[in-house]
Amino acid sequence: MVVLGDRPRGFALAFGVLPTAIVGVLPRRRGRLAVVVLGACVALPIFLGGLLAGVPVLAVAAIEGLGVASAWLAARHRFGTLAMTLSLPMVGVGLSYSDVGTAAGLAALILLGSVAACAISMLWPERPRTVSPGPPPAPAKPTLGYGIRLGAAGATAAAIGFLLDLDHVGWACAAALLVMRPAAEMQRLRSFGRVASVIVGALVAVVLVESNPPAAV
Repeated sequence: MVVLGDRPRGFALAFGVLPTAIVGVLPRRRGRLAVVVLGACVALPIFLGGLLAGVPVLAVAAIEGLGVASAWLAARHRFGTLAMTLSLPMVGVGLSYSDVGTAAGLAALILLGSVAACAISMLWPERPRTVSPGPPPAPAKPTLGYGIRLGAAGATAAAIGFLLDLDHVGWACAAALLVMRPAAEMQRLRSFGRVASVIVGALVAVVLVESNPPAAV
């Protein structure tokens, strides 16, 4: 609905709905509040990236340091996995918004989208929890070496973006950080599929934008 009057703000609000789309409507209403926390884990790192974007050398160094720190935390705590796989790439996204006001506004809209999605999910009645057949296999824990490589991948992409003065420095950085995984087999599967999906998605987006459609489309 917001897109009909203001496309950039509408898309930012829609981006904030992604945590709910990922988690789904949980059985208990109290548990559904988690999507707001996930929204904050997306919004606040984007704002942090916007703060760092004004000093490219600091931004590149911060991506490397945060990559190491998040991998270290992920090996020790469940929240660290969230920080490594979601929040760190969003810091990369924030590098595209060197204007702090723009970064703050984007972060606020994303968080508002998460709050709205959470509120709508509360309309669904609670239901019994389903019994899981067993715990899923534990993913490979990241090592310090992986954290260094993770940070280096994001920092290298960010450095190239700053050196080439790309319009959106952060998206290449974020793409590298979103694809990286500590297990080699998982990395191969994600890399080939992600490259294909990004190419197809980008081509569709170009065709859509070049056709100059109305906001309703």
